[in-house]
Formats: sequence, structure tokens, C-alpha cells
Amino acid sequence: MTPPPPVPGADLARLLRRAQRAAGLRAALLCTEDGLLIATAGAGRPPPETAAAIAALCAILLDRAATDLGIAPLDELNLRNLRGERFVVQPVAVAPGTRCLLVAEVEPRRPWRRCTARLRRALAPHLARLLPPPP
Repeated sequence: MTPPPPVPGADLARLLRRAQRAAGLRAALLCTEDGLLIATAGAGRPPPETAAAIAALCAILLDRAATDLGIAPLDELNLRNLRGERFVVQPVAVAPGTRCLLVAEVEPRRPWRRCTARLRRALAPHLARLLPPPP
């Protein structure tokens, strides 16, 4: 009996879960720039669909800030409340002209940058296989 074919995106969810546990993130998710969910890990405060929609708005802010302020491409948008909880959005380059968004809900006083940097590097080749190249 042959094993079933791998589920597209299963590796992505596994990588998110591993990073979520390692960094102590409340939640981690991966979505398209349009806010469509690809994979999730953990249970964040907003539902994953809401977090993905907010991440899509953050992508617009990242692009506008880079263009209008004349600064190099930005690699993170970090929203922090008064309790120190963070909602971090980081682009993941898949191919020229194609990117996804990594979203991390970070508990107060928890480091996340090293973990999300490693995670972005690990996600990119998997995403390149799943997502079609731009026209």
C-alpha cells in the first residue's frame, strides 16, 4: 500500500508550529499579501482570518512607508500595545515580485526576531514550490 501524497502546506504548518513553540509565540500564521490564510499555528487573540486581513493592510503600510519615506525595503511592521504584546508582520520573499506575510503574536518580554528570521528562511523554499510565479 502506497502512502497518501503529502498535503500541500503541511510542511509550512509544521515549521510554524515548531517556531511558535520555540519562541513562545501566542500564534504564528502565514498568509498571502491579499490576506488569504496559508497556514497557522497556535491560538491567537484575533481569529486567524482577522489577523491575516490586518497583515494585508500592514503589507500596504510597509510598501507605502518604503516608497513615500524613501527608505530601503522594510522587513517588519511591529504593533505593540501598552501591555507589551506585539503583532509582528514580516514579508517572506518567495520569488521576485512575490511575497507572503509571516505574522507572529508575541507575548510581552519575549524575543522573536532570531526565531522569525530563521523561520522566514525555512519557509521561502516551501512557498516557492507551492505558489505560482507572477505573470
